[in-house]
Amino acid sequence: MVVMAQKKKRVCVVGAGPCGLVSIKELRSQGHAVTCYEASPRIGGVFSHDPESAYENLYLTISNYFMCYSDFPPRPEQGVAYWSKSEYAEYLDRYAEKNGLRSAIAFETKVTSAERGADGLWTVTAQNAAGQRTTELFDALVIATGSNSIPKTIPENGFGRRQMHSSEYTEASFCAGKRVVVVGAGESAVDIACDVAEAGAASTTVWTRRAHMIAPRFPTMMAEDSSHDEFEVITTPSQAGTCMIADFLEYHTISRVANEAPTWLWGLIRQVFWRVKMMDKANGSFRNLAFWAIESCRSAFWMADQALWITKNGRIHKAMAHGKIDYVVSKTCDFQTDRLVFPEVVAYNQKDHADEPISLEVPCDVIIWCTGYQTRFDWLKKEAESVGVNPRAWFKNCFPPGYGASLAFLGWARPHQGGIPQCAELLARYHALLLAGELELPADYAEIAVREGLDLDRFYCITPDLKSLVDYFSFMESVAGLVGCEPKRPSIFLQPRTFIKYWIYPNWAYWYRTRGPGKDPSVVDDVLARFPLKQGLSASNGTGVPVLGWPFPTVLAVLFALVQKPFNFACLVLSALVPEDLRPSKPGIDKPDRRAWLYNKSKAFVLHGLQLKWSHIIAA
Repeated sequence: MVVMAQKKKRVCVVGAGPCGLVSIKELRSQGHAVTCYEASPRIGGVFSHDPESAYENLYLTISNYFMCYSDFPPRPEQGVAYWSKSEYAEYLDRYAEKNGLRSAIAFETKVTSAERGADGLWTVTAQNAAGQRTTELFDALVIATGSNSIPKTIPENGFGRRQMHSSEYTEASFCAGKRVVVVGAGESAVDIACDVAEAGAASTTVWTRRAHMIAPRFPTMMAEDSSHDEFEVITTPSQAGTCMIADFLEYHTISRVANEAPTWLWGLIRQVFWRVKMMDKANGSFRNLAFWAIESCRSAFWMADQALWITKNGRIHKAMAHGKIDYVVSKTCDFQTDRLVFPEVVAYNQKDHADEPISLEVPCDVIIWCTGYQTRFDWLKKEAESVGVNPRAWFKNCFPPGYGASLAFLGWARPHQGGIPQCAELLARYHALLLAGELELPADYAEIAVREGLDLDRFYCITPDLKSLVDYFSFMESVAGLVGCEPKRPSIFLQPRTFIKYWIYPNWAYWYRTRGPGKDPSVVDDVLARFPLKQGLSASNGTGVPVLGWPFPTVLAVLFALVQKPFNFACLVLSALVPEDLRPSKPGIDKPDRRAWLYNKSKAFVLHGLQLKWSHIIAA
């Protein structure tokens, strides 16, 4: 085991965004002395009050209850909703105020170099807005600048008109009357494309090299209501304030019971569901969703949308269904002065051309590149090469090999669905305890990181290059096991209502305060009391009144979990009889050519080394 000295440490935190803030708080809770350097004049990073930090119509893609820290939920009067950037910035302000975090932050101060000496101490040099430099020694360094800090460079091409990276985009009015191409189909790309179309662009085209899976924030509403407008529900208080937790995507995908099902079964159900929706009289928005879902998952039928990064922003489906946005998939593009020529289009709008690709010419005045960001640590000097830029080579996407707990990265665990700050918070709790000597890193943590990283590459086989991608449920459970704060399972006899909520409500971070270091069960009790079962078991369709009864996906999830129990049992029995290198119940994806993990155990126990135990079998 890697043992840290049992004394309080001096720690440098770089960045005061959501991940940096929670690191300061957790480190201080263990008595460590913290200095945080923040290059901007405000906390929050992308979610700061600075209007230039992100575009104006930025809204969360998970609910406020999912995005909040585990010990600081929304105010009691605040219902479940998708907060705007400014609303989340206000929340971060309150969090910083409550915990007195600003006193630890040096604003408008940029770290220019950080080097680790032979004695293990970090020499950190920073420069403030006035040009003054300071150099200090620290026992540990936390890098919380996030993976979205350095925009990718726009590739050289022959286009002769305006081009910009999405990081430069703030609002859409300049696109009125222009022919616009948006490159990419992530969450910001969808927002930008929709804003551009609504601002009066002459044409709006989205281009990607592969088909993207674009999920709706409110799946039941989209399926049931042909006039459903996702953005209108989010931005209209009279509608947003009446949503129930069963209306939200996370309710159906990140509950504990949903993760009890095997990977193949969820994949099969999704594939069948999409195809049924393509054949029946589903509304235009949902038919568009189904078409692109099928296209995006063709190479991983049995895993479906579990095999790739998902865009959680369904407002584009209505725009496409009404002809306001075109979507073209082509691996290559010929950039000309005033147009883009796609020579091998495999899908265009709702038409599949995979067997016989077509050529398409799109006149263009503006290209907005929503191609993401790159990870670079030039200021780490000699450490940059050994650290690398692949978070899957770091233990739990946080601890690079060779540094123990003296170097931690927060913000490089990006959930398939869920919040980056919540993953960072649990890691911050772990890191603070490591530095205090209360916990120890596994002796083979570097080898574990390699093994778990390969599992992630194989599992997310359609988007293996997105190295920060993790499975929220398995990741949180695995880190909670390290911290010792696994959720306390309520008794079905003594707490029947809480027991049901534990299984079918979203796996909010509050559950990880029920026991262990930093426990505060009152937080969980308070949050759960806000969502009675009558509302929690029903979707409202935005009316504020339960109208759909027990959601069908929840019923399926419960049935799948029950069916999977004997398979999990068989895995554990076999693990006791079969040689270790052949055990199908071994955590993770054992070998590239063995796909038993698709069916032999619950999805929860496939990734991040989460062990299937007898306690999981006997649990109700």
